Amino acid sequence: MSPGTSTSRAAARVHGLGWSRLWPQWRAMLQPRDLAPDAIAGLTVALTAIPLSMAIAIASGVAPIAGLITAVVAGVVAALFGGSAWSVSGPAAAMAVLLASIVEEHGVAGLALASLLAAALQLLTGMLGLGRVARLVPLPVVVGFTGGIGVIIFVGQLPRALGLPAPDQAHVVDVVTHIGELIEHASIAAVGLALTAFLLVVVSGRIGRKIPGALLAVITATVAAEAMGLEVERVGPLPLSSLSWPSLHPGDIDWTALVGDALVIYALASLETLLSAGAVDRLARSVPHDPNQELVGQGLANLAAVAAGGLLGTAVIARSGLNVAAGARTRRAALLHGVLVAVLVLSFAPIVARVPLAALAGILLAIAVGMLAPAELVSLWRQSRTEAAVCLATLFTMVAFDLVVGVRVGVIAALAIAAFRHGRTDATVQPIGEHGPYRFTLRGPLTFLGMSRLDELRAALPQLQGPRGIVLDLAEVPSVDVSAGDALAPLLSDIERRAIAFALIARRPVLEVLARHDRDGRWAARVVADERAALRLLGAAEALGPEERLRDGVARFQAVARDRHQALFEHLAKGQSPHTLFVACADSRVSPLLITSAEPGEVFVHRNVGNIVPPPGGDDMPAEGAAVEYAVGVLGVKQIVVCGHSGCGAMAAIAGGVPPGLPSVERWLGFAAHVRDRVPLGASPEALARANVLIQLENLRRYEVVRAALERGALTLQAWYYDIAAAEVEAWDAERGAFTPLSPPQAASA
Repeated sequence: MSPGTSTSRAAARVHGLGWSRLWPQWRAMLQPRDLAPDAIAGLTVALTAIPLSMAIAIASGVAPIAGLITAVVAGVVAALFGGSAWSVSGPAAAMAVLLASIVEEHGVAGLALASLLAAALQLLTGMLGLGRVARLVPLPVVVGFTGGIGVIIFVGQLPRALGLPAPDQAHVVDVVTHIGELIEHASIAAVGLALTAFLLVVVSGRIGRKIPGALLAVITATVAAEAMGLEVERVGPLPLSSLSWPSLHPGDIDWTALVGDALVIYALASLETLLSAGAVDRLARSVPHDPNQELVGQGLANLAAVAAGGLLGTAVIARSGLNVAAGARTRRAALLHGVLVAVLVLSFAPIVARVPLAALAGILLAIAVGMLAPAELVSLWRQSRTEAAVCLATLFTMVAFDLVVGVRVGVIAALAIAAFRHGRTDATVQPIGEHGPYRFTLRGPLTFLGMSRLDELRAALPQLQGPRGIVLDLAEVPSVDVSAGDALAPLLSDIERRAIAFALIARRPVLEVLARHDRDGRWAARVVADERAALRLLGAAEALGPEERLRDGVARFQAVARDRHQALFEHLAKGQSPHTLFVACADSRVSPLLITSAEPGEVFVHRNVGNIVPPPGGDDMPAEGAAVEYAVGVLGVKQIVVCGHSGCGAMAAIAGGVPPGLPSVERWLGFAAHVRDRVPLGASPEALARANVLIQLENLRRYEVVRAALERGALTLQAWYYDIAAAEVEAWDAERGAFTPLSPPQAASA
């Protein structure tokens, strides 16, 4: 890690308010550039926010004016101080049920205190640079939570949509019972208005966004109610002058429960905000948002909104996405949205007062249906049944009990599944060939959760046939805990007690744990680097012939890689589209796919003695020229790599000749003599190998198909040198005139 990276990470730990970073954007908002598109976007979002804000406030158990204040104050403050230029903040449907439950338990005063605590935590989290921590909630829990909120909102708005009085309790079962008892008193007018609003929101979302669906629903329902003189409940006057939070009496508040509720509000509001900002990044295709600054802005916005008599808000994906779609250019559009909400509400307050509550209920019903997101659940089900189970557990627990219990159950279930998967260890026992030793293989982290796998291996010991020995392969065990280490030691002791020879292949973490039990170093003497060394240690290298060794390798490939890459193999069966032609030596120590970590289908490999590329039309080596022309002219590779290597026998032959009796090798040497003629007399095989790859690049450029691709900028040529002992790859640097280590791309600092 570079010093600069360490410094940047240390600085990120304390983010502060970030005002110095925002100052250039504030100055840009004062310029007339892009004012028109920002104003149009702000007006579009404001017209949508007015009915939604009132509807969400009602669903939260407070007066409609509280939702409008949230849209104005939080919208303006978050636009100024947030970490995303396109996010629009205001009351969120996902928070409505939670806020309503706090109002029911602690009253409006308790909601104000819990909201202020949550806002302060958001501000503190952002200032301390912990913005990413707020996103550590599993996706299935988020989907289940959102779906559960949708169910609760839908059921909770049915009484208002039916024109019935609100129930005393907001629990789903209580609401359904309440509806059942009073259904005969339902208002046909309210049902008609709610259904009209519902359909308009749903249909407008599918046919376009030129006219916001929520605004169209409210206008249509209000005009219909006025024209037909319907007797339905209305929003009523918006008494700005009388708006204030009730007086607070600390002695009457259950602080333990209130602080717990504040923590839940903080977590869910922060998650909603950051998920929305991330989604807007993808929509706007812009510079990614700053999660710390986003929480700073949201914390300040919520402190101001709650102090002014509003609700705790979040960045909302629906309004933020509409802001992008409407053509917003800067954060000025989100700021104008808040200002225009205030202007429109104050200018048309008498009209707003006449909006039927049933219409707002219809809007919320449409939002609730959208929150159910069956497509996401189906996608989860296809990807992982266990993840889908976590989602459903969260949803049903929320509906059956309450929000907090549902989230807790979902998170605990997700953590339990993650722990199980992390601790899952695969164990197999199979003979190596017909006469070779047995292979005991463990894959995955070895923890106390995988100790049963060790028991399976111990149980297999009495079943082994004859003194064939055991290769205990733990190469794919990246870590081992103390409990599993204590269980692994008895397995080795049991093998020794049965007088079975064994060899151990393992990584350093496993060996360090075993060293605590290996006081006399007996096991350390059985540690080898790979399976070939294990077979030599067990004296089985000669008993396992080449054919048997390859057959065993095919069996391992089919047992391990086939299932892992089945979808890839099915795709490759239809054709190939490699990005690179890799010309390498036939030396058994050089494995292009191992060196490059390439997947099947990525690299078109051509290997020959000395990685030679003859000039075009060379009759002595037509296969090499055919590989080049086919890879470039037919497959359309974007890169050709010619790779030499250390200890190359071909280069040694060029430098010192070959033993007699190898006529084909002598013919090859005559062809490759031009390499020797291009380097100083007495050059080492390593110098020959490096010079050779550069000579082969010159030959490549003489191919018409290569020259044409180079001129189009569709192809690049690379010269590599592989140092086998160091497992280091060097690439030719034309500017320096030398081979230099091929450095990996610099990782971005977190």
